[in-house]
Amino acid sequence: MPNIKTLQVIEQQWLDRVVELAEQTMRSSKVYGKQCKDNHWSLKKECPECRAKTSDILQRAQLSNLQNLANSSDSVKALELFIRYQMGRKEGKGWRYTGNSDSSFGSKVIEDFNQLGKWSEQIARDSGESNPKSVHLWLIRLYCGFLSRWFVALKGGEEEVEAVEEE
Repeated sequence: MPNIKTLQVIEQQWLDRVVELAEQTMRSSKVYGKQCKDNHWSLKKECPECRAKTSDILQRAQLSNLQNLANSSDSVKALELFIRYQMGRKEGKGWRYTGNSDSSFGSKVIEDFNQLGKWSEQIARDSGESNPKSVHLWLIRLYCGFLSRWFVALKGGEEEVEAVEEE
């Protein structure tokens, strides 16, 4: 864990950047939505274009699993491998999904981890932190939490609304 001064620097000068990076990735990837069999994107259970049933692009549990691993691991490489593994799975379509981006959601998250690594070096220099890796892991943990929050925020609570309608 980074020292107190480093945590203060992160809170005061870098936290908004981490939140914005997670937002950018979530908005551009659009993995919070649903798709029909014809690959139309929507937030609804039924596709507005073809009226077919839609399914989630990414499950919230997959982001929770990433966050749990980030909170319990001291290895950036292990986190990257987890994402690559998810991208390779048959059920990993959400991690491979590109949305409005040139790269897949999983690739973008790995790119963001690399960006966080660059930021962690700057933060360590600015705060006198002797262990930039601990800063990098701390930023990744924050980022994964913000990614999950943006997922839920952009999904719009639609799950709860639909559950009430079905009763």
